[in-house]
Amino acid sequence: MNVKYYRVLMKMTQQNVADQFGISKQAISQKERGVIKFTHDQMMAFKMIVNRVYPTATIDDIFFSDTPPEDREDFIVEKIDALIQKLETIKGGNK
Repeated sequence: MNVKYYRVLMKMTQQNVADQFGISKQAISQKERGVIKFTHDQMMAFKMIVNRVYPTATIDDIFFSDTPPEDREDFIVEKIDALIQKLETIKGGNK
């Protein structure tokens, strides 16, 4: 499960996610560790949050994969594209 990985990439705390879901920080911790399961609605909501920055991330990537996202080619390409866009924005602002 890569929930914690994506949460950290999104610069979100467990408390941020807990507030979005209306549950306790402890419940998020338990869910990230697999002690209790995310509901389908929670999975969809978290995926929507992740997809704002990482549009190719799927439910499987986030909740069911044991492969770290940084090991996937599409994830690396996505990160490079985001950096290129950021550089072009900076460059465009310097004209």
